[in-house]
Amino acid sequence: MHCSCPRPWLLSFIGTAAAACLLLLLPSTAKAADPDWWNTTGTKIWSGAAQNTENWAPINVGQLKYVAVQAQNYLDDRFRKTGTAPMGGAGTAITQLCSGFVTGNNPENGAPVNVGQLKYVASLFYNRFYEVGFNWQTGLQGTASQKYPWIGTVNPENGAPANIGQLKNLFSFTISQGFKDIMIDSDGDGMPDFWETAKGFNNTVNDAAADLDGDGLRNLEEYRANTNPNGWNTDLDGLTDRMELLLGLNPQDGADATADSDGDGITNAVEAMVKYDAPRTVPP
Repeated sequence: MHCSCPRPWLLSFIGTAAAACLLLLLPSTAKAADPDWWNTTGTKIWSGAAQNTENWAPINVGQLKYVAVQAQNYLDDRFRKTGTAPMGGAGTAITQLCSGFVTGNNPENGAPVNVGQLKYVASLFYNRFYEVGFNWQTGLQGTASQKYPWIGTVNPENGAPANIGQLKNLFSFTISQGFKDIMIDSDGDGMPDFWETAKGFNNTVNDAAADLDGDGLRNLEEYRANTNPNGWNTDLDGLTDRMELLLGLNPQDGADATADSDGDGITNAVEAMVKYDAPRTVPP
């Protein structure tokens, strides 16, 4: 579905119609303040009208697309799309999404958005956070405790109308200047200088595809998984980091090797070593 991106005044939301609030999409606590980028030139999503009202009103396609474009501009800045040591900005998926919007007037701009569509668009941004090592929960470098700010996928609720409050919630992330500064990537290989230096790598050579410890995980994959690129067994439990990731285990948790995730009487380590069965699957 294509639409043009509306002008900022479209986000001076008009109307009092309310949409159902889906608690699975929203956290239990609200942010103390709106992100600065919502009101900053180049990424502004508000026209100047009151922005903390009508959170129950439904959103339309044009509003969602406009917010996505402004959020792309924000990531392009914070993730250094241009200038010294680019990180790739908002990334390929988001850039392709926003560049595919049809310009000019489009009747589909006023079509309603459901929760599933809102989650899909937002997921591209949270996928990008994971790729660059940004923790959306803290606004700093690291891996968030959960990848997306919603719980699972509830199909019946995905078809319900999305509202303004939900849109605001999913795009309420703040990427600190400190993260922008620390994530300099001189060789453009996706791994920041500080991490490569700490691991003994050369931050002027693209070595993302190398596998120094021979555990089957490339250096870039080790960075994204927060595992040790200089050792095949980060948590010292006898299982390779790659094996743990493939089987849904935690390469940071040394205790999960002796656990029995599927309750079949066979430890995760034994199942993994003999390739008998994935730990979360009951054997025949």
